[in-house]
Amino acid sequence: MYEFIVVGLGNVGLRVAYELNMRGYRVLGLDGRGERLKIARDLGIEAKLVDAERVASLGESFNRDSVIVVAMPSDIGVRVSSRLASNGFKVVDVSLRRRSYTSASDVKRGGLLLPEAGVSPGLSNVLAYHAIREKGGPGRLRVYVGSISSKSDGLLGYVATWSTREFLMEYTGKSLMIRGSRPVEVDPLDPKYWGSVSWPGIGTLEYFVSDAMRRFLLRNAKHLVEGAELTIRRPGHLSFMRRLREIGLLDSSPLKAGGCPVSPLEFTARLFEKTFKGVEDMVLLRVEYDGPEGAKAYSMKVVHDEEWSATSKAVGGMEASFAEMVSSNMDALSGVIYPEDLVELGMTEDLLKLARSRGLLVEEG
Repeated sequence: MYEFIVVGLGNVGLRVAYELNMRGYRVLGLDGRGERLKIARDLGIEAKLVDAERVASLGESFNRDSVIVVAMPSDIGVRVSSRLASNGFKVVDVSLRRRSYTSASDVKRGGLLLPEAGVSPGLSNVLAYHAIREKGGPGRLRVYVGSISSKSDGLLGYVATWSTREFLMEYTGKSLMIRGSRPVEVDPLDPKYWGSVSWPGIGTLEYFVSDAMRRFLLRNAKHLVEGAELTIRRPGHLSFMRRLREIGLLDSSPLKAGGCPVSPLEFTARLFEKTFKGVEDMVLLRVEYDGPEGAKAYSMKVVHDEEWSATSKAVGGMEASFAEMVSSNMDALSGVIYPEDLVELGMTEDLLKLARSRGLLVEEG
């Protein structure tokens, strides 16, 4: 019997499987790419060739005592996770979605869907909600987060360590923030909403209003006078991305080139993957909350090593921690549960302890 089944062995999913396997759990990895299976097996992880779209239909062959961990791009991951949870499985998913997932009534009795189980959203939700509960509301919340190149002179200050398409899509839609206790949608590439922050040991970074915490902000708007997720980048990055969007390289509608339809967004994503390869990145997170009963702040920094990118270590490590929490509380967790709900269930310290054991140290103050 497998205690964990990891669906998707990309940079993050591979790290999830590695983290759980290293702790002595029996782990099965599933992926539709033979080269990813070889990498997993070289790490001592049992892996099978299964196309991601077929995973949900194979659900009946999974053991109901297994926790299924999904680590795929959101457009696929959301569908797979929702179907598995609606069939009564315990599912932890790193995917995010602009609005709520399937409702609790759609999850089969005993099933569980815990989405957004990464760094932000994920860990950021837990820290932000914990601060709101401790310091009261309404208050002001700022979540600074980002994956940047370790080298300040790196091209665009970016390294492709996760879904490049999803990275580019951060700049194409509207982002939600709370202003004056009301939800407001803004253009992430409008300089009016850009800012800068000084980060100890790194220097000045720029930020824009991003959208990954949209659901959390809407759900907790009653507790907030102001609230935003602010994604950080190296200086100059945002102006460059604004130019890319202005000339149409972030458009998703196909254009004809050489007689063939080509999506500019997909083309740009492929170029980014080719140009920005490597693992030399760092992940930064800072959660600041100022409420009626005082202020609270948390921070975390994760750096790459020779084999793993910081993004895979941080996001994969957090998803593995959420999955291990579910495995330890199989009978207590069911329905649709978001990361911040673990605070209400008194599981904050246990989750942070699991994260610390994986080198993800959250510092307070």
